[in-house]
Amino acid sequence: MNKKYSFEKINYLLRPKKQIERKIFIDLLNKIQNLGEANLKDYYYIGMGSIFYYDFILFHKFLNISKMISIDNSVLKKRFEFNKPYDFVIFINQTSTEFLKEFKNDSNFILWLDYDFGIYDESNKLFNSSVENDIALVVEKAVCKDFFLITLDIKLTKTRNITEAAEYRKDILDSLRQYMSPRYSKIKYISAEYFAEVVQSVIINIIEDKIKYKNLNFYKLFAFEYNDGTPMLTIGGVFDDNNSLQEKMKNVKFIKTDNTIIDIDVPILTYKEKLYLDQKIKQHFSDGKILKKDIKEISKYIDFDLDNVENNIESYLTYYKYYPQYYEGII
Repeated sequence: MNKKYSFEKINYLLRPKKQIERKIFIDLLNKIQNLGEANLKDYYYIGMGSIFYYDFILFHKFLNISKMISIDNSVLKKRFEFNKPYDFVIFINQTSTEFLKEFKNDSNFILWLDYDFGIYDESNKLFNSSVENDIALVVEKAVCKDFFLITLDIKLTKTRNITEAAEYRKDILDSLRQYMSPRYSKIKYISAEYFAEVVQSVIINIIEDKIKYKNLNFYKLFAFEYNDGTPMLTIGGVFDDNNSLQEKMKNVKFIKTDNTIIDIDVPILTYKEKLYLDQKIKQHFSDGKILKKDIKEISKYIDFDLDNVENNIESYLTYYKYYPQYYEGII
């Protein structure tokens, strides 16, 4: 049976929580640029655009970036080339590791390693060394004010019985122990409730281990988890020689410089339901102030069934600026 690529299993355009994440990141980069901390139009954007290139389209439209490189080692090279949204996008038909070894950066970069796999290699019951190798290469290439994001699958496989589950969790724990913070070294943390925190800890510790001999630090800016069919985690931050940018941004919405991971969880709404809720939004919501009394007030107007109505309204209000709406179009 022929191998199915991830983009053949799911339409990357129809991932609302992923799209919210992209838009938040663009919003944060615009804020950083407005502070005078980066001139993003001169940056490279390096990512894994797949055949849809959705992040490339957004990064060009909203950040005016035109130096763009998409990497993928798929055998379907012609399809990737054909689907490039702009002629200035360069498609590199290599693994991320192969590309990073050869990449010579003549300007700053925003680099997003958007993997469709996890930190644990289940087939070999080992730590996924390709992640560590890529991070080491990113750190080697990084200079002051480079931005780095990494996305990983954090799904834990369901096992058939208690014995299998215990062995599975122990294998993961043992494989990650080298980079795991001591607070997560107990088997209870290898669970859906905590695994995002465990993976974040491992990634940050890898970066810090690889960067310790450079005159540079990595400052976390945010971490998001979401589920558009499988649970994913994204960690993003900046390489810098001091934490001035992190300090300037620390009170900005969605910036979490500590161990906090924001769960992007929004209700699935029809177009009419979305417009209905939008009509109830008052001006102060645009400032990011969501008050319980206002949520209760809006909930009174909901005359359609919406589970956990107040929680869903609060979630929608948090992300409504970024909430995508999809339509069928005849082109």
